[in-house]
Amino acid sequence: MKAITTLNVAIPVYNEGKRIEKTLLYLRDSLSRIHFTSRPSLYLCFNGCRDETISTIIRIIDPLKKEFHTTLLSSQKGKLRAHKMIIDHIHNTNP
Repeated sequence: MKAITTLNVAIPVYNEGKRIEKTLLYLRDSLSRIHFTSRPSLYLCFNGCRDETISTIIRIIDPLKKEFHTTLLSSQKGKLRAHKMIIDHIHNTNP
């Protein structure tokens, strides 16, 4: 089986407090079955959350850091703004 060299996972997050933990753990478990030559990158961009999303992610982030290069970002409300923030961050840190 050929190894995958790189994977960036970008998730805009808005009021996902009830679902985000299950989603991230499912993502971790699913990707653990794939052989990567380096750890995948996980970008989470909070975009105006007003629920327990941020505190939930902060609570579960340490175990995820063992599986992913993890970056937490923040943008104004809006999925497109969150995507743009993630893309800009990737381009600025990997010229």
